[in-house]
Amino acid sequence: PGDYPSEAEWRARELLERSAAVKSPSAAMHLAGTKKVQQVLAAPGVLERFVPAAQDAADMRRVFAGLYALDGENAATAVAQGLADPEG
Repeated sequence: PGDYPSEAEWRARELLERSAAVKSPSAAMHLAGTKKVQQVLAAPGVLERFVPAAQDAADMRRVFAGLYALDGENAATAVAQGLADPEG
């Protein structure tokens, strides 16, 4: 991988892997896995800013799970939807 251009980077990665430290491929990958980032990407038009090919964005949206905030202004709507259709 290009993240490890020299032997020094590989040695540092090996040291981390052998340690008891909590590991993540990168901060960006860790953040991309958070529910809030997923929720924002699921909002209309946001994913399309990062995936310019309309068909690719549509394909990605087909596998998105529903993500609903349980805080803020939309909380009551999300709770009502969950109660009305718990299997949905």
